[in-house]
Amino acid sequence: MGESRVHLRFVKASPCSNTTVFILDKVPRAAYATVAGLIMDTEYLAAEQVGFLSSLQNGEVLFHLEMSGGEFCGNAILALGAWVVKEGLAAPGQEFFLTCSGTEKPLPYAVERIAAGCFDVRGKMPEALTMRPVAMEAAGQRFSGTLVTFPGIGHFCFETTAFPDQVQYDALLTAVAKISGADAYGVIPYWRQAMDTWQIRPYIGVAATGSRVYEKSCGSGSLALALTLSEKEERGRLRILQPGGMIMADPKEPSISTTVCFPCEGGLWLPDGVI
Repeated sequence: MGESRVHLRFVKASPCSNTTVFILDKVPRAAYATVAGLIMDTEYLAAEQVGFLSSLQNGEVLFHLEMSGGEFCGNAILALGAWVVKEGLAAPGQEFFLTCSGTEKPLPYAVERIAAGCFDVRGKMPEALTMRPVAMEAAGQRFSGTLVTFPGIGHFCFETTAFPDQVQYDALLTAVAKISGADAYGVIPYWRQAMDTWQIRPYIGVAATGSRVYEKSCGSGSLALALTLSEKEERGRLRILQPGGMIMADPKEPSISTTVCFPCEGGLWLPDGVI
């Protein structure tokens, strides 16, 4: 066993089943993508995404979250908010501020404990930078929808009666990556389930890591859909149903909320030479 093996502490969070691993020890930025690739592998923690924490605690901001691809992630920062309360660094119901890669703006969060290791979290999201109608060809089919860009991530939302097939999803994601130029990008097909309930199946890519994942849920994608729908008709909080559960998205604040649970935490060993 080589002397260069490195042990890292981690915590795995599940915001609406969008499994997110936070690395609690310092990792060189140049190794983020490699470390994240290992952690997302089934041999390690089979996470959908990976972030790295740094404690600030200077002024109003408690922590900064740096995602492995430098993108912004709504679900991940909700999970960080839950972790802050789980660790006793803020009280349930107390408002506190966090920052995340992709945007410099401190965002407020409030957390309520609902069971051992499970929390309800609500937090503000960055304002959308742009919203515009987009039509594109993908795998021989024309898709029309709305491209919503936030700092660090962009989503293409389009109404449908059936989810695209794998070839179409990949072709759409490639097109969205090119059009948005964002650090991360998503394909958000949707249809109406009930008066204020919509269903999505998000497919998310991250440029720096090359990952493409059918996420169990997507916070920024949920808000992108809520903003898209509010363009057509003024709306309050919407219920966005996805494979992992329900996210509430409010286009007026803008904010999202969901349940965050913590299935495990501990340590992992990196192979020789990764860091």
